[in-house]
Formats: sequence, structure tokens, C-alpha cells
Amino acid sequence: MSLKGDFTKAKEELAAKRVRLAEMYQAAEKETDDAKRAEVYDGIKQANAELADLVDKIEPLGELVRAEEDNARALKALRQPVSRQVDDDQGPEGQEVS
Repeated sequence: MSLKGDFTKAKEELAAKRVRLAEMYQAAEKETDDAKRAEVYDGIKQANAELADLVDKIEPLGELVRAEEDNARALKALRQPVSRQVDDDQGPEGQEVS
């Protein structure tokens, strides 16, 4: 799989985990039993740790993808024709402009 594909897959996984974490917070707020609420909060702590690990893995991938895209843009710019350049120091007949 390509680097960009890996990055996209990791971002989708991160988004899914964030949605799950939000659902866990909502469940904790709705829970009336203190023991069950504590259990949900333990799950939230674990989910937060997993989320942090995933973010740490995604950041270097993101940098590599951006570098790859920058390189692709630079290569594309090299392939584009260069327009004619005019020297501003000379007039229409090639004489010095004062």
C-alpha cells in the first residue's frame, strides 16, 4: 500500500476512535450507578491512551505524505515550460535605460 493510503487509513481509524470516545463520554454522563460510571471512565482512560498512541503514529506519516506531495509539485513545476524572460535594464533596441 502507498504511503498516502496508509495515512488515509490511519486518519479514518483515528476518526472512528474519536467518535467512539465521544460516545463513551455520553454514556458516562447518562450513567447513574457510580460503579458503572467508574467502569466507563476507566474505559475512557484506556481509549484516550490508545488515541494518543495512534496520533503519535500518524504525525510522522503526515509529514512524509506532505513531503511527498511537495516533491511531486516541485517535479511538476520542473516539467512546465518557462516563459521568456526580459531584462529590465535594456530598452526595446537593447540600449541601456537610464
